[in-house]
Amino acid sequence: MCSQSSVIANALRGGSQEATSGFLHVPFDVASVRYLIEFMYTGDYQLSPDPALELLSSSASKDTSTAETAPDSAKPDSSNGTDEPVVPTSVSERLTCHTRMDSIASYYDIPALSALARAKVDAILIHEWSADAFCGLIQESIDSTSDQKYHQMLAAKAVDHADELAGQGIFEKGGVAERLAPYMLPIIMANLKATETRARELISILSLEKSKLEEEDQKSVSRSKALEACVQLLNTNTRCRNCGIDFSC
Repeated sequence: MCSQSSVIANALRGGSQEATSGFLHVPFDVASVRYLIEFMYTGDYQLSPDPALELLSSSASKDTSTAETAPDSAKPDSSNGTDEPVVPTSVSERLTCHTRMDSIASYYDIPALSALARAKVDAILIHEWSADAFCGLIQESIDSTSDQKYHQMLAAKAVDHADELAGQGIFEKGGVAERLAPYMLPIIMANLKATETRARELISILSLEKSKLEEEDQKSVSRSKALEACVQLLNTNTRCRNCGIDFSC
């Protein structure tokens, strides 16, 4: 854990409370911590429980319970399901989970986890786009994560789907996307610049094609004049030079 996060390493070393107690207090929900630990040991995390990891976790729990028996008040309450991970199913729920993973990655300075969380969000937004889910995602993300690249990704998606999202008023003053404006402006300017560049290229191509057509027209006119001259020449020379027969008929 310490090798992948300088924040965790600093917390567990030196004279801090965590280093003295040997416990790291994590200000995130249990599910996110589960995914964090899974990522630390496997390089990935899945919202659906990994059977192998669940088996290992179950075995570890059994070993702990046989070695040390906790009082009833300290045992997890299985009646309300708090000791079991809830698997997110809807688009909004999965986006929220990945956003929280980006938040915890930013908090503990784990760039690889941030990149992975962004990639998972991006894949959902590409293949399972939902304007309503995206609006909720913006609301969830603006304050929960400080990852600038994450905000830039959301801004790019907002620009790509601007026509659809504008109908929901998210770009208006006080709208959920108002705070994305600083990230959207550079993207819009870059798109505008690219459009202007493409327009100039098309004008240049059109001008070149126009010149070619004018050249072809000029050649056609020249050929027409040459053919007319040939016809006039034939009309004025209707008698055979060899035998004198008149072909004018």
